[in-house]
Order: sequence, then C-alpha cells, then structure tokens
Amino acid sequence: MKRKNNRWIRLFSILIIPVLILASVICTGFQPTVSPENPLENWVEGSNMQPGGGMGLSEEYLETLTQADIHKAELSQEGAEENQDNLSTDKLHQEDSSAGNENSKGQGQNGFSPNSNFPGSNEFFDDASQAGENDTGSNPFGDSIPPAGGEANLVYFTTTIQDGETVDSREFSFEIVHHQKTLKVRTVSVFVNDTLQPQFRGRVLLDEGKNTIRVSVAYIEETGKSFAVYQDYTVYVDLGHIILQTDLQDQTVTEQTIAFTASAMWQGDPVPLTVTCNQKEIFSEDGTYTARLVEGANTIRLVSSKGKESAEKTYIIQCVLPKEFSIQTDLKDQTVHSGSISFTAFMRNASSRARLTVVCNGKTIISAGENQYTASLKMGSNVIRLKATDTVNGERVTQDQSFTIQYVPLADEETQPVLEYINVTDGMSVTGRDFTLDLLPKDYQGNRIYSKGIAVRLNGTVYPHTWESEFTSYLLYFNNGENILDIRITDADGRYVDYRYQIYCKAVEDGQELGKITLSIDANVLGLGYLVEPTEVTIYQGETLSYTVARFLEEHGFTYQHSGSLDTGFYLARLEKPGIATGVSIPEELRKEIDEDGLEWKAQHFDDSLGELDYCQGSGWYYTINGNFPGYSMSDAIVKDGDEVRIRFTLAYGRDIGAPQAGGDDCYDKVW
Repeated sequence: MKRKNNRWIRLFSILIIPVLILASVICTGFQPTVSPENPLENWVEGSNMQPGGGMGLSEEYLETLTQADIHKAELSQEGAEENQDNLSTDKLHQEDSSAGNENSKGQGQNGFSPNSNFPGSNEFFDDASQAGENDTGSNPFGDSIPPAGGEANLVYFTTTIQDGETVDSREFSFEIVHHQKTLKVRTVSVFVNDTLQPQFRGRVLLDEGKNTIRVSVAYIEETGKSFAVYQDYTVYVDLGHIILQTDLQDQTVTEQTIAFTASAMWQGDPVPLTVTCNQKEIFSEDGTYTARLVEGANTIRLVSSKGKESAEKTYIIQCVLPKEFSIQTDLKDQTVHSGSISFTAFMRNASSRARLTVVCNGKTIISAGENQYTASLKMGSNVIRLKATDTVNGERVTQDQSFTIQYVPLADEETQPVLEYINVTDGMSVTGRDFTLDLLPKDYQGNRIYSKGIAVRLNGTVYPHTWESEFTSYLLYFNNGENILDIRITDADGRYVDYRYQIYCKAVEDGQELGKITLSIDANVLGLGYLVEPTEVTIYQGETLSYTVARFLEEHGFTYQHSGSLDTGFYLARLEKPGIATGVSIPEELRKEIDEDGLEWKAQHFDDSLGELDYCQGSGWYYTINGNFPGYSMSDAIVKDGDEVRIRFTLAYGRDIGAPQAGGDDCYDKVW
C-alpha cells in the first residue's frame, strides 16, 4: 500500500510543475506594462532647458568659449535645427556704422567684415585669376556669417591692428573697441598662430615672420541670447634678420616627390634662396618647389644670405614607398602660363609586362627618356591622363590618374585687358566715405568683360559688384585718409592685368556739406530745351541723389509723382508745374526715327505736367551722371563734388537721348 501511494505522489509531482508554469505565464500577461522612465520629463534641476522651450548652451559651455577656436556665431536659446538655419551665409559687404572705423583710430577691422576670408593679397589675386570661370555676382570671394538673430552689417568691434602690417618687435600690443553698447561682453579670446593666449591683457608675443591673429568676442544680448563673432588678421615681424618662410616640415610621405613653398625676406624685401634636396639644388620661378626623393631619409635644406646676415633651415623627409603596383608622378592640378608642361611619370613595383600610357587631350605622349614627358597645351583647360596596366597573381590590374592643367597665357601689351572707363584716378581726393566705382573693362578684341572677370579690393576688403548696366559698379566705403584700391581684370582666356589706385578721403559727419554738383532738367526731345538751366546744388554726407533731386525740384516750384521712396527704388514718374509742357514741338527727324522704330504714339499729354506715356509709349524721365546712364535708381546713386547730373525726358526708352542700356546698338544715330 505504501509503495502504491509513493507512485501517486511521483505522478502528481510530474503533472503539477507544467501546470504551475502555465499559470505563471497567463498571470504575467495581465500585469500592466511600465514604460522606462524618460529622463527628459523629470530633468529639472541643473538642466539646459530655457524659458523659450529650446535646448540652449549651458553656463558651463559659455564659460569654455575661450578654450575653442570659434568659427561660427553660437546661440544660447535656439535649438540645434534653428541654429543651423540661422548660420546660413548671407551675401554681404561692409557698411560703416556710426560708431565704426572713425572710433578705431582709422586702423581697425570690423567683426564679421567682408575681408574675413582674405588674409593675404596673394591669395586674393590667385583666386581672382580664375574669375573667368566664376560669377562674382554671388560674391565667390567669401561671405561673412552674421550672428543669428542680429544685423549682418553691424560693426560689433574694431581693433587697432592693421591687417598685413609689419612690425619690428615680437611683443605686439593692440586694443579692442566694442561698438554695440546694448551688448554685454562675456568673453574675449585671442589666438596667435592658432594658439589661445590665456588671460589676454592687450599684448601678445609673435613669431618672427608671418603671424595670424584671431580676435573672437562672445556677446550677450539684453534678452539673454549669446553669440560670438571673430576677425582674422595677418601681422609680420621683421627683426632685421633674414626670415625663411615655408610650409615644409619634418614628415613621412608615401610618394617619391614632395611639393612645397619657400621664400626668404630681409627687411621686407625678397632675397636669394638656395634650396637643396640630398645636396642637389632644385629651382623655382614662383617660390613653389618640387623635390625628387629617394626611399628612406631625405634632407631638404633652405639657405639664404645677405651681407653679414644668413639663415638656414633643415628638414628631414622620410619616404616610405608603397609596395603595391602604382603610378608615381609629379603632376598635379595646376595653372601654368606656358604652352607646354614637362613632368615625370613611372610605375612602381611593376613587372616586365606592365605598360604605362600617357595621354593629353586625347593624344598619346611618348616618353623622352628617364620617365620624362612633355605635353603641348591649348588655352584653357587640359586633361592629362596616366593609365598603367600589369598582371598581378594572374589578374589584370589597372591604375588610372587624371590631372587638369589650366593654361593661362600671360598678357602682353597687345593682349592684356584694358579699362576703357573708370571714374577714379591715382592720387585723387574725395570728400565723404561713400563712393560709387564705375568700371568698363574690355579684352584686347574689344569684348566687354563683366563682373565675373573683375575683382575689386579696397584696403584689403574684397567687394562684390553692386550693379551692372552701362558700367559694372561697386559701392565702396573709404577710410578717412589714405585708401588703396586694387583691381584685377581677367579675360575669358585667363589673361589678367592689375591696377592700383591711391585715393585720399576726407571723412565728414552725416549732414555736413560734401561739395556741389551741377543739376539740370531738359526736354529737348519735345523741343522745349532746358526746363531748368544747369544749376549748382549743394550735396551732403549721408544723402543719396534722390534726396538732392527732391530738394532741387521743390526749390524750383515742381511737384512730382514717383514710385519707390527716397530711400529705396526711387523712380521719377512725372513732373508737375504750371505751363511745363506748353509749346511742345517734336523734331520731325525724331518723329521719323520713332516711326521706323515701330513705337506707338499716344494721345495723352498735358500742359501742366510731363511724365511717362505722354506723347509716345516709350516716354519717361531718365537721369545721367557725367553723361553716363546708371543702371540703378536715384536712391542708390552716390554723387561727389563736381559731378554733373541731368534729368532728361525721353520719347523712346532712352534711345533718342543715347542711353545704351535701353538697347545698345539700337540707340538712334542722333542724340537730342
């Protein structure tokens, strides 16, 4: 009996275990699911959440702004997505504020000024030489990044550093002047040659030769929003020693050639430089050198001397060549001024069955021996292709390299571009900072060169063109005192010529007198002659031509209708004055020109007013400055002392008064 009971106990034990497991699973399925805790819902103490709801920059982060090289304006209250949108690049050129360069001793540069990306003249003109391939209408020279939520043309700070200046001491002092009084300065960071200067107190220690200085300022607005702006400068130190400048450094390379730049300067002037690689001299015409290396250690030495002064630098270049099948060449994408180019090309780790093919513009080039090749170039872009084939472990292996060589012929007296018209002269003096520069460049064949082939730089600042009509025009802002205007003109083939003008400016406050212009109004096309004879009119700093003309009209008893405003897009549509249009007699010769042109005559005309669509479909008012027809409104026109301005009535879209933008060659033979 006892044995029978034990059997039942064992059976019960076997059956009950699966039942218990099944019951546990079923019960668990009816338990409520608990989501993991979201730390963002409970993170209150010490969080970065701002009153506006966005995730901003913490106090700790702002404190460490001085430990980073700040490249963009940073926000303290905007989210990351909005911050990215606000940092989009605007097309800018510098506008002086009322507290601008005048307060910085005439020496400073502005935070976020247009020349932020142009530390050196050589870089500017190297880029400008390719202007024929770029449309500078969008300012390819580099746009500034405005601080998010702020005005792009504000001058936040200036310094007493003159960009590009040369000093005779390594110890360099400068001041920073802040111009936006509503902003609180949180941090000022100064970097010299990419190294942060701790606890900056107005002085830094420079290296002999070229130095880069970055001044970065973090501001806080009244709303609590934070942002940072910066400005870069280049300063040279000349201690009377020979200065060797190069981008060469001790390094390891995997190619058998190395290219580098090197130059020697003494008291601001270049002096002879000897460059050797493994005791073999190498030469250069433009300061760019290419050294042929051997596998292992290579010694490159730079040596220069002038009188008792001498300087020497030595660099060790380790050449570790790859073991796989490859092409070795000293070719690179480049611009040359010769109709041919010579280079080396060979295969490394190749078998006896390997083949190298060199092709320039689709034509195969044969080696002249010792891996030397010479290719003839056409003007413009040339493509040189190197193709090597070999069999490695029974498989065909191909190496392919292509290089683009731009051939830009040097301009001579017969082929160089020319400035057919420019409204400045070397050594001229002007009163007032604002100035409209007008240019008309042409190539040697007489074809006009437009803005994409023009590069304008004033005092180191690159300016984009403002208007393009009869001339290509630039709105410039002079410094008080001496100004240097550099212009490079490049034709479609890449030939270029440089112009430089020294201009002296006498700056005056807004509202002060700048001088006088001669202003007149005529309706010669109606046989009425002058409605107002040429009259001297005073012009004032801060006023555009629209304000001068409005004052002139009122003083002579005219009322007028217009579109736009005196500040923006001002167009003179109609003049009104008793008897202004009595005695109209359109010249018969002009009537015939208009009839042949196919323009429609209109019955509309009035004795006491004169404006658009009177007499003919092409009628209206034009204006000229010194006989030229600007392609912009009077509200954008800046005139200077001595200019002659004429307001002229036309019947034929300007063709009867010689306006070239109205049709160029379609202008009538005679001007009325």
